[in-house]
Formats: sequence, structure tokens, C-alpha cells
Amino acid sequence: MFECIIPIEEYFIIYLIILVVFGALLFFLVNYFLKSAAKKRTAKINNIKEYEAVPTKTPYYQPEKKFQFIAKKSVQGRFTIFRRIFALFIISGISIALIFPFMDHMPKALISVIVTASAIIIGMAARPFIENLISGIAITVSGKLHIGDTVRFNDKYGTIEDISSTHTVIKLWNWQRYILPNSITINTDFLNYTLNDRWIWSHVEFWIAYNQDIEEVKKLALKAVRENPYFKGKEEPSFWVMNTDKEAYNCWVAGWTASPSSSWMLKTQVRETLVKEFMAKGIRTYIRNYADINDKPDHL
Repeated sequence: MFECIIPIEEYFIIYLIILVVFGALLFFLVNYFLKSAAKKRTAKINNIKEYEAVPTKTPYYQPEKKFQFIAKKSVQGRFTIFRRIFALFIISGISIALIFPFMDHMPKALISVIVTASAIIIGMAARPFIENLISGIAITVSGKLHIGDTVRFNDKYGTIEDISSTHTVIKLWNWQRYILPNSITINTDFLNYTLNDRWIWSHVEFWIAYNQDIEEVKKLALKAVRENPYFKGKEEPSFWVMNTDKEAYNCWVAGWTASPSSSWMLKTQVRETLVKEFMAKGIRTYIRNYADINDKPDHL
């Protein structure tokens, strides 16, 4: 019986080669995936036609090019950081793996002290950064939030201007910047108006007193939406009575718009039109006193 004995030096060389090949292969795959993802995100930026939450004449020259430059720079910077982080993880993993064959020769107490101290120091010093970094990776991988999306975070309405490795920047409708750590972004409920498409069924709500002609109100509301230049789609506008109160009833009128910014304009213009029409026709939006409730039209 012959035994094949491999010298410890050769064993270590083989072990090192395996680690290096595995690490290189893993780095290649991750790098390829991240470059492909960055390329897709950049191509999507080129297709964005509206990049403001509210239509406005910007003070910038060629604002669409400025938006595309900032957005592409953000995407490239974010994915470059991700590639470097993964490379660091791979190198760290290989370095730790190289220590394993020699751990039997090291005091266990020393190993325990080093690992514990390192975990405490890293955990205390880098916890916020690591949380935001991991959240940034999760946001990127999930694909639920992109640069150029029109969103509402709580009461903040605007477009996503930048998603860095640690923070998300929302350009609000009034051009202020609302900055959120990624750890908060990923744990906050939000509305994304452009996740799958840009169409919005926009509605305007208002109150009407019971002693007013609901058919006349319905006619005016539908006309206001139908004749608005931002109204799109083959479907006719819709009108509903959504709620009733002791002094008035709540009405909704809705119609299709092609984008969030068009939705903003339709709603503001329809409200203005209805205010003018109601004032011109003497339509009340509430009852001044309880005695007025007896003054109803015959159909109510």
C-alpha cells in the first residue's frame, strides 16, 4: 500500500491557486452583472422625456442635457463604488481563507479577542454607513426606484435626482432638494407615479351644498376635465359622489393624463375652472345655516 504524501508547501500553493481562481471568477461575474445593470440604467435615462414634477421653464440652458449628465454620473458613480466594495469583499474573503491553515498554530484566546474587538469597533464606527450602503444596494437591485421617477415621500412630491451609495436625493416640485439616507428610503412607504408607466387617472374633489343642482354640477365638472388641454385618452371623464356630510356632499371628477406633470396641471386648471363656473352660476359649496337645507331643488 502506497500513500501519496503532498508536501505542505505544495498543498499551500494548490490551496492558494484555488482561492485566487475562485476569487477572480467571482469578481468577473459580479463585475459583468454590475456593468450590464449600469448600462441598462443609463439607456433608460436617455428615454426620459419629462424630468420635472411640475412643468416649468427652468433657469438652465438645455436642462434635459443637464439632467442626463447628472443622472448618468450618479449611475456610473454608484455602480463603480459597488464594484470596488465587492472587490474589497472578495480580497478580504481570500485573505481570511489564507489564514485558516495556520489557525491551529495560533492561541484560541488571541483569535477570540481579535475577532470580538474587530466586530465591536467596526459595528460601532461603521454601522450607519454600512446600513445605508446595504440599503443602497437593495434599492438598486430591487428596481423599484430609479433616477427620473416622480414620487411622493410622505408629503414630499418631486422627482428622483440622485441615488448614491448612501443617500437618495429628491428634487421637489419647488426645486428644493430633499435628502434621505438609503436606510430610511428603503423602510419608508412611498408612491412611485412612474414605476411601470407614466399614465395617471387624475381626480379633483370638491364639496357641494345639498340645495344645489347636482346634475348641473356634474355637467360643469365633466366639461371642465373634457375641455382641458392636459386631458388624454379615449375614455370619457368620470364623476362620482364619494361622501355625504350634514351640510354638503363630496364629489370627485377624474380623467386620464399622460404624465405626473400633466396631472398636476390638469388638477390645478380644473379647480380654477370650477371655482369660476361655480361663482358665475351661484353654486354653493356648503350650506350657510341649517335653515338653508329646506331650500332644496325638487329632484333632491
